[in-house]
Amino acid sequence: MNNHLVTIAVPSYNHGEYIHYCLDGIRDEGYSNKEILIIDDGSSDDSIEKIMQWKSKNPKISLTLIARKNKGLNATLNELVANANGEFICFIASDDILLKDAVSSRLKVFEKRPEKYAVIGDAKVINSTNDIIMDSAIEDLYRGNKENYKDDSRLLSSVVKEWSVPGPVLMVRKDLYKIIGPYPEKQFAEDINFYMKVVGLRLLAFIDHPVALYRIHSYNTGGNSKFSKQLSMAFIRAYIGNIKYYPFKLQLIILKRLAGRFYLYLKAYL
Repeated sequence: MNNHLVTIAVPSYNHGEYIHYCLDGIRDEGYSNKEILIIDDGSSDDSIEKIMQWKSKNPKISLTLIARKNKGLNATLNELVANANGEFICFIASDDILLKDAVSSRLKVFEKRPEKYAVIGDAKVINSTNDIIMDSAIEDLYRGNKENYKDDSRLLSSVVKEWSVPGPVLMVRKDLYKIIGPYPEKQFAEDINFYMKVVGLRLLAFIDHPVALYRIHSYNTGGNSKFSKQLSMAFIRAYIGNIKYYPFKLQLIILKRLAGRFYLYLKAYL
């Protein structure tokens, strides 16, 4: 399994307080044939300094840092994909932490299911002081049902009916983006459109295994009311753009949810 080069792709933005935890987790994860690729998206804190300090203390680790002005998360993700040398890409935000065997456990799924181009796991939830406050981000934080993730047909329904995928759980074949294209750079909440499309195309698999620690703090997008208008528009665009990939019965549900998101979006202006 070590024959596969895996790029650990880290979008970094103002997480100087947490970035060393993220890098320690990558170093200690256990899979040996990996590179770390970080793009700092114009941080105004000491993130870059902290990354360079960590690199100097871990000279045997392959780490590339690209620091540039702020372009937004989607542009950063597209650059990470373009600059990744690995056959596989494992994403982790700069405030989250990879767990042991996070890479190898998902590589096993890719090897058993070569028709899949993306694999997600579960995550435990931590707070700003690294205390575990929830054992399952999918079930405890987002109230999802992991059993639905284990079957392709139920997964189709689940991604429409219950949005419950946490951030730091995704690993993909780099070639996935030849199929689905890049992240839309002007679209908020990139993961909504991504999962709607990848699940609709039957390219996603799930492993019931915690692969990361997902950090909850005041800057998280999910569940943050100040982003409600942007989230509604993200769902609207994702529903419209990907409804064609879903069977008729689910298309009816998507249309109903589309109407609900339009209502919430318009309500935000009142």
